[in-house]
Amino acid sequence: MKTHSTFVILLILCVYRADALTPKTFGDVEDKISEIKTSAIINQNETNHISKAVIIGSTNVIISDNLPLPRVAMALNDNGREIIISAVFIRALRHYCRRLANDIVALKRFSNKPSVARRLHRDTQLTKFAEAFPLVDKYSATDTYDYGDAVYERLLDVSLSDILLHEFGHHTEDAFHSFRATQLAISNAEKEAERWSSNYKATFAIDEYEIGRIVTLAAVLEFVTRDTENSQHILHWLSYNLDISCNSAQSLLSSYLCDSVKHKMERSLVDSNKYYVSHRTRVQ
Repeated sequence: MKTHSTFVILLILCVYRADALTPKTFGDVEDKISEIKTSAIINQNETNHISKAVIIGSTNVIISDNLPLPRVAMALNDNGREIIISAVFIRALRHYCRRLANDIVALKRFSNKPSVARRLHRDTQLTKFAEAFPLVDKYSATDTYDYGDAVYERLLDVSLSDILLHEFGHHTEDAFHSFRATQLAISNAEKEAERWSSNYKATFAIDEYEIGRIVTLAAVLEFVTRDTENSQHILHWLSYNLDISCNSAQSLLSSYLCDSVKHKMERSLVDSNKYYVSHRTRVQ
């Protein structure tokens, strides 16, 4: 019987293995995946969780082109240990992180000129997020090109860390369920994986500002809103998961990003509802 798990948004499969990716495809993501996996193995060994380090080390990460959003990642253990990550999502994440990094750099540059910042970006919560975003090691805000790349990498890292650690949690805790499992069994498996992931992040200060999952959801939101015709059911699902993530996050930085993304979510839901009503009227 096949067993699997679902991250708060799901995704699956083509057969691009992380160690086979080329710079022309997902080179920067490949590097991040390798870094996160290697760090997890080292950290588990150093804290005497040897068996969990072995499990993580034996888990292959595969990037798939065959599963549409909103699915993001999936853990499998039927034919060896695997984590599947959506290629569609990776493209959406890179696009969103690059755009957000550019906004952060531009808004930080004019942080001492509120009137200019307001003209630059009308989203006041995003402006607050940019101002509060921590400076990245090795780079200064005056070197805008390098600093923008560093911010992009930080955003990519927190999102991928959140996804991978949750999926590693399914493997380390043996928290899987079949496709026909009851909702209770699915919920219990998700909670076990998330508990391991949360404890790991707290122990090793991973994503201390709690923005990783919000970045993930925002990237999916930006992608699905390009297709108003088919986005309504996904938007309601995203709205539900965004509420859960935002309610559990405690940092000021995460609250600013949550408010910004929620505002976009509300506008997208309104636009989607207008399209739905208009479409029904035409059909009738």
